[in-house]
Amino acid sequence: MTLQFTDGEASLTPETIQEAEQRLGRKFPEEYKRFLLKQHGGHPEPCEFAFVRQGQKDWGAVAYFLSLTGEHENIADYLVSYEDRIPRDTIPIARDPGGNPILLTLGGKNQGKVYFWMREHEPEDPDEVQEYGYLGFVANSLDEFLGALTDAP
Repeated sequence: MTLQFTDGEASLTPETIQEAEQRLGRKFPEEYKRFLLKQHGGHPEPCEFAFVRQGQKDWGAVAYFLSLTGEHENIADYLVSYEDRIPRDTIPIARDPGGNPILLTLGGKNQGKVYFWMREHEPEDPDEVQEYGYLGFVANSLDEFLGALTDAP
């Protein structure tokens, strides 16, 4: 099945993306910038993805990819809500139906990888927030993640 999107935002320009990077204080990987130029927010179909957390495979779903400029469902709002709850080298790029963010790693040894943050597995110790063990591993890259979106078995 070919990946399609509904309910996306207006197209972005390279300048808009650069302004967002400056505003958010984050440098986006080229792969993510290419994605944003083609697709800005929206609901994907198919929308389900597999992830692995602590050796166990499970399924999640993308409700919506977050926008850079929209009034709702935007990255800036998610960063404010989750800044002390997600690793500092990640950025929320999408969310599941319950509002849990899907994260893209911007730097470090996990650069470019996609993870799934789940409220019920959030660490109580603030120092553990920078660890990745509590997150669900989704994909080694954004392109791999997008290519793996499917209808759950």
